Amino acid sequence: MSRLFEWQASSGGLHAIPSTEHSSFPPLPGAEYTTLCGLEIVLVADDFRRRVNRPMCGECCSTWVRRISPPKVVRR
Repeated sequence: MSRLFEWQASSGGLHAIPSTEHSSFPPLPGAEYTTLCGLEIVLVADDFRRRVNRPMCGECCSTWVRRISPPKVVRR
């Protein structure tokens, strides 16, 4: 199953960016993305260093869940 988005460290946290699964290259420093929360980011080398404590962007997470969740059925 293809993912529409993937998590990428940037701006001090983890943000959801469009999936690079089918692109020629993985995200690299200098790449520009618009995150699910609407933040315009340019990746830098420090974004690719492994860190344990990178908080997940709450807005990206909420938007991701809304987009992948099945529609709610209202029963009357």
